Amino acid sequence: VLVEFDTPGHTTSWGRGQKGILTECYTNGTKNGKTGPLDPTKENVYTFLEELFTEIGNTFPDQYIHLGGDEVDFDCWASNPDINKFMKEKNITNYSKLEDYYMQRVLNIVKKLNKSYIIWEEVFNNGVDLKPDTVVHVWIGSWGTDKEKYWRPELHNVTSEGYRAILSSCWYLDLISYGSDWKQYYRCEPHSFNAILSSCWYLDLISYGSDWKQYYRCEPHSFNGTVEQNNLVIGGEAALWSEYINGANLISRTWPRASATAERLWSPKAMNSTDKAVKRFHKHNCLLIERGLRLEPNEGPAHKFYALFALIQSQAVDGEVDVWPHPQDATSSPNFLQIDSTKFVFTDKSVNKCDLLSDAITRTKKSGFIQGCARVGATDYKPFYQNSQNFELNANFKGDLSGIEIDVKSCEKLPHLEMNEKYNLVVDGSARTARLESDTIWGAIRGLETFSQLVSNVGQNQFVINETDIRDFPRFAYRGILVDTSRHYIPVNVLYENLNAMAYNKLNVFHWHIVDEQSFPYVSKRFPDLSLKGAYNPETHVYSPQDVQNVIEYGRQRGIRVLVEFDT
Repeated sequence: VLVEFDTPGHTTSWGRGQKGILTECYTNGTKNGKTGPLDPTKENVYTFLEELFTEIGNTFPDQYIHLGGDEVDFDCWASNPDINKFMKEKNITNYSKLEDYYMQRVLNIVKKLNKSYIIWEEVFNNGVDLKPDTVVHVWIGSWGTDKEKYWRPELHNVTSEGYRAILSSCWYLDLISYGSDWKQYYRCEPHSFNAILSSCWYLDLISYGSDWKQYYRCEPHSFNGTVEQNNLVIGGEAALWSEYINGANLISRTWPRASATAERLWSPKAMNSTDKAVKRFHKHNCLLIERGLRLEPNEGPAHKFYALFALIQSQAVDGEVDVWPHPQDATSSPNFLQIDSTKFVFTDKSVNKCDLLSDAITRTKKSGFIQGCARVGATDYKPFYQNSQNFELNANFKGDLSGIEIDVKSCEKLPHLEMNEKYNLVVDGSARTARLESDTIWGAIRGLETFSQLVSNVGQNQFVINETDIRDFPRFAYRGILVDTSRHYIPVNVLYENLNAMAYNKLNVFHWHIVDEQSFPYVSKRFPDLSLKGAYNPETHVYSPQDVQNVIEYGRQRGIRVLVEFDT
């Protein structure tokens, strides 16, 4: 989990629990009772931040902290006579340079904690002196806006300076029609005609799940850069800002859209056709629903979609590799084997045993042998045998698959940016067994997810799997989702549900934008008043130290980093 604490802007909620850290605003030389960003001229601000970040560094084990640094409003600073006096004494000529002064102080604090940092692109653009291992997060320029043209040259500028970059600009999944559109329906006046009116109250006419295709088309390397610059783009991140998102709609708003992001960041660059991906996407969407996620439909009923019926999957019919995200290199045969879920054996052949592997096997037993999804109404739908004795009549039937052997070379404790997620998976009809090999536990976790998606339920609780040979690894090391828990509180159980969905899609970074202007739900041991006075409700809308540890552990078990952002 990558956690974010955003400063010096986005800190109104901080000031409720920690007095004397926000800038006092003036009007015509007189205090007006309002406050602005953190006051960069006060030493007590940096003392407070050093103590807070020391606690954060000890709480969140990831090597990176997201420091934010975006959208700082200079008006309050400009109105404050003490700040202007400070700038004159320090020969700071404008407010951008004052922000640079502040950011440099904060970055020095983080350096002393032996942590690396991620910052929003504004910090880079303002010329702050950054560490060589800094990661710059590019976010300006969403799809379909007049700013869309900005992110490509920004990636060029960042990577030409030798910094690594993460792209989010084209994956702002929250930018659809919001609940606030109720006003347009409120304005409709039926008047007094002798009729029933519905024309202006078609509430379904908003952005649909089918808009996943626009996110699928985003290519992080589509900027004017050298091979070396492309290699500095380490991945991307889908963003879910919570102005109009809470625990009730986070999952349905995120998924299946984020599945498109997941495939763009894992699969080969050449795999970029929505027409070719659409069948797998529908099947994967159905699979996520079968696993308990509350998703919205991704296509209308007239489409060739996958529905929740115990019918044969296309994979068992035509030998395709219906895996999402698609593997780097995969071949599949029409030959298939039957699996008896009550007798199927997962065998750990690793020399060094790993508790994370045991947890992953337990999850795979649940997710791999479920009802299944099939295309209904598709022109190429083919009925299949419903009874086990009929398998013998099929020339492609190769008998029973007895189990899977798993060999993991090393067992790391914590996921990290450079973790190796490569795996090899072979389903061998002649050996009547499957074999999964990986250098690390993280590759084994990804491989087990692939195996679970290869298993098909053909009815009567019978499972089959095709002969398959897969060599797989991610295209990008950083594949994340940002969830904002400040503007609206997101319950911990919903964060767990989102982590499950991330694991099903082989995403590996939960960027936790935990606090912001609106609320401070993080419970600090050192500064308890921050949440007592800054949270929406200090009892029900906060994340206790135990909650945080539980989320980190839940992510760790699934090979997902929890990266915190304290936006500064």
